[in-house]
Amino acid sequence: MQDQLARATSRATTFLRKYFRYVVTGLVVVLGGTAATLWYLDRRETQRGKASDALMVGVQADRSDVGPGGEPPANDPLAKHIAIVDPRPTYATLSDRADAELAAYTKVMDEHPGTGAAILGRLGKAGAFLDKGDADAALSLFNDVLLTDLAKADIDVRARATEGKGFAYELKKDYDAALAAFRDLEAVDKSMEDLGKYHQGRMLVKKGDKDKAKEILLALYKKLELPSVDGPPTKELKAAVEQYLRMVDPTAVPKRQKTPTQQEMMQQIQEQMAKMKGGGDDGGEEMPDVPEMPEPPPIQVPLPPQEAPPPGDNDDGTH
Repeated sequence: MQDQLARATSRATTFLRKYFRYVVTGLVVVLGGTAATLWYLDRRETQRGKASDALMVGVQADRSDVGPGGEPPANDPLAKHIAIVDPRPTYATLSDRADAELAAYTKVMDEHPGTGAAILGRLGKAGAFLDKGDADAALSLFNDVLLTDLAKADIDVRARATEGKGFAYELKKDYDAALAAFRDLEAVDKSMEDLGKYHQGRMLVKKGDKDKAKEILLALYKKLELPSVDGPPTKELKAAVEQYLRMVDPTAVPKRQKTPTQQEMMQQIQEQMAKMKGGGDDGGEEMPDVPEMPEPPPIQVPLPPQEAPPPGDNDDGTH
């Protein structure tokens, strides 16, 4: 046993002496390759993080409000707290917001070409062009997005680009082309069928084909009224379908009972309380005084009967 171990050790020593340079070179190559791979992966993740951060600047602008803004009042702590929690800026006009989006998305496309963030930036830039009223520029970008591998693999990206094409054609008043784009949207995925049908109904209304629009919108309305295994439809889509259907035929759907607002409910409660108190300007009668209830008589607990003492010898029977 010891002889075999000695021979094995001798062979290993001879091999290392003969091929030492090759062994060291191989180790250096393996370690260097591992280090280069780790550096590349770390750098790629860093670049992805920078691309995502740059993309979020455009998304944040897209989701910002339009209207009067400015610094919160100094004496309003709630407004200051809201400004800290929600740091999104407020733009004076829709065009100003679109300009901020264009700048942010263009930066993503220039600094991170060929990445998924750049494709999403192109999609966001197309939406900004729609807000600016530039239908041709938007349409060109939407078509570019649809040719990417990301759009072919991702349903949401493909659906947004297809819907954007429909909006661009609608902006150009080419309702036939918009109608075709929204039919393509319906075919993207089962989850997009209802949205595609809704947009088709809208385009038919704009084309003046109210009978066909009513047929599509009424069928969609009845579908949205029924429970589904896919979950309830979005309230916004259901309300939009009902609104367009009332435009086509006011008698197509039953009238909805008006839900009182919170202010109206509070006013009703205050009126009821005023009537109960007998105050207010409505001349309500005062509530009669409620007589006080008499105190109940004390509860008498009967004492247990006591046995009479046994008669004594001199008892005459009067005790």
